[in-house]
Amino acid sequence: MVHIFEKKTLKYYFSKRSCCFIFIPNCTVYRRRCLISGNFVCGLIGIAFSMFNSGFAPNSVMLSLAVGLSIFAMVVLAIEHPPAGGTVIALLFTPDYVAFVTLLLLSSILTLFVRFLKPYMINLM
Repeated sequence: MVHIFEKKTLKYYFSKRSCCFIFIPNCTVYRRRCLISGNFVCGLIGIAFSMFNSGFAPNSVMLSLAVGLSIFAMVVLAIEHPPAGGTVIALLFTPDYVAFVTLLLLSSILTLFVRFLKPYMINLM
């Protein structure tokens, strides 16, 4: 069985999200809707680009198109979460769907954790 916490992209992704989400609870970028929906949309775009990236264009072109399209989709859907662009990059380099689902679940658990503890939290920035 593959241990999903041994993957570097998963460690970086979740540690960054949890630190920012806990230390700056009133930031609009880290709202629950933006966090979960933005990562979901970016993940779907990353999966689509990783499936169709079979030598069609250089990796740098595909990467820039995927990140640009994901940011455009988040702005159109009003779920701006700029760090979710990292989800696209991680899925293009290592298309691991189990890690993507795990990140969505961990983000959901983190939002519930912060929601119940928000009255006791202060902004540290």
